[in-house]
Amino acid sequence: METAASLAAHAETSAEGPARVALTVDMDDAGLDQIVAAARPHFIQLHGSETPDRASAIRDRFGLPLIRAIRVAAAADLEACKDWEGIADWLLFDAKGDLGGLPGGTGHAFDWSLLADYA
Repeated sequence: METAASLAAHAETSAEGPARVALTVDMDDAGLDQIVAAARPHFIQLHGSETPDRASAIRDRFGLPLIRAIRVAAAADLEACKDWEGIADWLLFDAKGDLGGLPGGTGHAFDWSLLADYA
């Protein structure tokens, strides 16, 4: 948390510093409290198995915009987007599949053409 606090303080010294995103995976309230206090993020990204109800509770607790990762391997995976309407401010599409036990962000690609009909 010290590194996050230091980086956040440095970013705040710039007139147009970067927006900070707290990328989280299935974090409890105590962990989120620590991250939000240390990093002072502009957004919270949910990249785990958080439910829409849990996400709503996080939004209510912190008052920050939410980014929700949607894991995609087939067109049917995009059905999950409907669950996040009115809850997530942004959706982030990431590869789904065998990622070595990791929730995403591994550099694996999915077939982006699956998004062609997504609206």
